[in-house]
Amino acid sequence: MLKRDSADSTSGKQAKTSYSMSERGFWFFLKYFFVKNFYFDLKKRVEFYRIIRTFTQNGISIQTSLRLYGDMIKKYNNDTAMKFLVDDILRMMSNGVRFERAIAYWVPSQESALIESSANNVAHACEVVTGFAENMTSIKSALAGALTYPAVMIVVLIGSLLSFSEFIIPLMLKLNPVQNWPPVAQNLYVMTTFIHDNLALLLTSMAVVTVASVVSLSRFTFMPLRNVLDKLPPWNIL
Repeated sequence: MLKRDSADSTSGKQAKTSYSMSERGFWFFLKYFFVKNFYFDLKKRVEFYRIIRTFTQNGISIQTSLRLYGDMIKKYNNDTAMKFLVDDILRMMSNGVRFERAIAYWVPSQESALIESSANNVAHACEVVTGFAENMTSIKSALAGALTYPAVMIVVLIGSLLSFSEFIIPLMLKLNPVQNWPPVAQNLYVMTTFIHDNLALLLTSMAVVTVASVVSLSRFTFMPLRNVLDKLPPWNIL
């Protein structure tokens, strides 16, 4: 029968509120950086929260829950990245850092704040943050759909104009000088020539605008302009 170890988070020590990354060394920090940013994604975090919630809902303390989770990882799938993460949280807690502070090193600030707001009930905190993470998954899917369609249309348009510039325009020039073309054909010639000559600049600009749009979704808060952007995709999704 499992024993509760609610007191082992302090172990007779005064609880710490933080834990210096410099205490853990360069190689540790390097592994931490890659695990946090490239492995512990939204899907993995939801899995982590659900497992911890299952344990703690059954009256098992958070540290025992983490130990059991680490044993499961070692026994069944040997996921070294997740084991590294769980062991690090346990290491911090054994040094007096509370769970909500320890997990804050591994998760986004929004999720950390939700966990800390329900720190006295870890099972409830995991339930709340799981719901938040699942909602973020839906938002990201909607955002991907909203960005994919116009991006595909722009690529198709640029590809069509480039094909026209490479194959059709030279044949038309052989038949008739540009000055004798109808106004619509002349405008098309100017457009295709511009795209052909400035393709690298246009593609770079599109990439910059796309990245800036995604980054600004949650960070750009200058209200006069934000109110206008919120009426346009992709900002109107959020």
